[in-house]
Amino acid sequence: MFELFKKRKHSPKPTKTLRYKNWTEFTQNPHHQWIINDKYLLRSFQFFFELLDQRANIFLSKNKINFIHTNGSFACGLTKTNQSYNIILFKEVVKFFYSANPDVGIAILAHELGHFVHDHSQKFENGTIDSKMAQLEADQFAIDLGLIDPLETFLRDFSKHPDVTYRLRNIEIIRSK
Repeated sequence: MFELFKKRKHSPKPTKTLRYKNWTEFTQNPHHQWIINDKYLLRSFQFFFELLDQRANIFLSKNKINFIHTNGSFACGLTKTNQSYNIILFKEVVKFFYSANPDVGIAILAHELGHFVHDHSQKFENGTIDSKMAQLEADQFAIDLGLIDPLETFLRDFSKHPDVTYRLRNIEIIRSK
């Protein structure tokens, strides 16, 4: 997990005050008690918040995000409702946080947050982005946070997403630069 700090693309770091504010709001959100009460989940989310750059922290400071656990496959981000965004985490993602290497789960969180930061729901409505481009932008968001290896692991070993081949090809292109 700590190797990610070495691989992180250099982007502006958030102020400690902003990061602390976002973490405090996260821990006080009643939707997150299932995370706070579990040491493995809490550890993974702490690491996730530490990885976030200035752009992500500014987004979080202006928007409420709920991480909701339910049954299903992997994760998805829902459009903004009631002044909050919701990332639905299914049991397959939660299992990653209990593993010896929770980075795959963290990469999935970053990818889903990337959809919100890039405002993909609005871009879909406007017709200014298609599904493939949205997936690539969300992948790039995770990659910029230093999560290229766990993202690639997820796509190769676990994902059944229809655009997985295209996304893996994009990772190969990024690695070749």
